[in-house]
Amino acid sequence: SKIRELPQFSLKNLLNESEAITTKDLLIQEVSLINVFASWCIICRIEHDILLNAKKTNKIKIYGINWKDNINDAKEWLKEMGDPYEKIIFDDKGILAQKLGITGIPETLVLNKSGEIIFQYPGAVTEEVFEEIIRPIIEEANKK
Repeated sequence: SKIRELPQFSLKNLLNESEAITTKDLLIQEVSLINVFASWCIICRIEHDILLNAKKTNKIKIYGINWKDNINDAKEWLKEMGDPYEKIIFDDKGILAQKLGITGIPETLVLNKSGEIIFQYPGAVTEEVFEEIIRPIIEEANKK
C-alpha cells in the first residue's frame, strides 16, 4: 500500500468533549497505530486484548477513532474493556473514517515517524496478525 498523508481533521475527544483532537495531535515523531472501533462492533472485542497488550509490551502509542457510536456506550465499553488509547477521536458521523478509506471496522493503521499512513489492516488484529504482519512493519518503520 502506498504511503499517504493523514487527512486534516478536528473532532471531539471522546473522553474530554470540550477538547478537540486535530491532525497535529497525531504527529508525534514516532511510529504509532490508529485503531478504528465501536462499542457495537462484536469483532472489536476480539482484538481489544491484543491492543492492550501491544500498548504494554511494545510501548507503542495507539490512537482510537470511535466510529458511528453513541458517546455514552463508547465510554461504558472502555470502562468495561480497558483503554489502550492515548487519545480517542469521536467520529460519530464517520467523516474521518471515510477520509481514511475505512468501510468497515475494526481497522488498524500504522503511521511512520512523519505521521504518514504506511499500512492499513482491515479486520480484527489477532495475535498472529500482530506478530506476523504489524510488528514487522512497526520495527521496519522504527529503523527509518
